[in-house]
Amino acid sequence: MDDPGLPQTPEDVARWISQALSRGVADPKSAFHWPTLVTSGAVASGIPQARTVVLRGFAPQERRLTF
Repeated sequence: MDDPGLPQTPEDVARWISQALSRGVADPKSAFHWPTLVTSGAVASGIPQARTVVLRGFAPQERRLTF
């Protein structure tokens, strides 16, 4: 059975993500305000590198995040 509180379509998912990111910019208590970015391959060992950053801006039309 579908949960009516969950996004049901790709458009719903995109809207949910946009709202969550917008909240993350404005609310330091939001989990989206302090994301952890992980990269690999930048170091010769290939070991993933993780860092916590602060979400400072979100431009939905450009699909751009500012940390």
